[in-house]
Amino acid sequence: MEEQLKRKLLQKGESMLVDLVKKGFGLLKTALKKYKIQNEEMLYITDQADHVFSSYMEQGVYDKIGNICEEGFFDSIVEYSLDSSKYDIDVYINELLGQRENMDDNDREIIISFFHKIRDIIVEAQIMYGIKDSENKIISKQIQAVQKSIDKYSLNNIEHNPTCIIGILACDANDSRTKELLGLQECHLLNLNEFISKLEDVQEIVDRIEVFKATLNNDISYKVKLACSYSIAYLAGAVFSQKISNLTFTNRDNEWKIGKAEKIKLSCKTNCGNNEKNVNVAITVGTTSYIDDDVRLFIGAQKSLITIHYDANIQSSEQFNAIGNEITKRLKKIALDCDVHGPINIFYRGPVEIMFLLGQKSYDFGQCTIFEYNFKERDIKKKTYTKGITY
Repeated sequence: MEEQLKRKLLQKGESMLVDLVKKGFGLLKTALKKYKIQNEEMLYITDQADHVFSSYMEQGVYDKIGNICEEGFFDSIVEYSLDSSKYDIDVYINELLGQRENMDDNDREIIISFFHKIRDIIVEAQIMYGIKDSENKIISKQIQAVQKSIDKYSLNNIEHNPTCIIGILACDANDSRTKELLGLQECHLLNLNEFISKLEDVQEIVDRIEVFKATLNNDISYKVKLACSYSIAYLAGAVFSQKISNLTFTNRDNEWKIGKAEKIKLSCKTNCGNNEKNVNVAITVGTTSYIDDDVRLFIGAQKSLITIHYDANIQSSEQFNAIGNEITKRLKKIALDCDVHGPINIFYRGPVEIMFLLGQKSYDFGQCTIFEYNFKERDIKKKTYTKGITY
């Protein structure tokens, strides 16, 4: 009899919690309806918000949010999120909560964390899909699929391993990648824009990367987004070293996690020349548009040139790691076989994330100089390579 009563009370509690969640999602929907939001953006917001609502419900803490969300919190957070000039969301939510004697610090943190996540989703949606009008508000047609999101709740989606998005930025382009990274919290962004034209300041860059690395937590999985030169990516990888394994790289629609590797074959043609001080290596990954001719034109006809090609697109994390491993083996062999006395000159075209991997493994093959191609030069006759970092 006692067990039946417990079950009934538990079921009643779960039912009340689900009702609270549905009510909260309905209030979020009402708040979003006040603004014009694109269809794709709305689908993204509701899908991502679904995970947040579910997580808090499954942890049994959603009642903390449910108790205050009728006070216009969703309206305030949505409005706040659409103003891109405002960033300190935690302080803002604290102000909304005001002085509440019946709210302890833990409850306050739960509420702040929840609405912070909702705000991050809306900001991320703006970056991905947002078209802004003269009042800086995102434009769209209608809200869809909210009820579907409510129906998808499950008690099996709780996040045991929290994930955090971090960015490495050294890019002056006014594109979606740069805007997305600038939208991250300051503590989650390694902004090296001041070094775009000062790659010779290697130690200063290393110090900045070291400071950022020290803020990372081994208990958190990080999704890394890169918008930077090959030199910066390589240097970041070298500073992070192979001890950092809880990283997943996000490249457009792909995600590549550091870890296991499959077996692959690289195409490699070696000509070490006559014991030159430096050896030139042209590496091309994920394309058949090789850089061999451009590099040869830059270094001259008499210099040694070793080419490494991998034509296929990267389809999996295992393939991603395999490419890093195999190129590392080739560079190590080149350093030994070619009697290299100076840095290996690396010329590269491919996903910038591969350069991060090579930086992580750089202690296996020694000092390198990374050369950058000036893609932005409009005059095709002036397109050439410039010296990047030596490390």
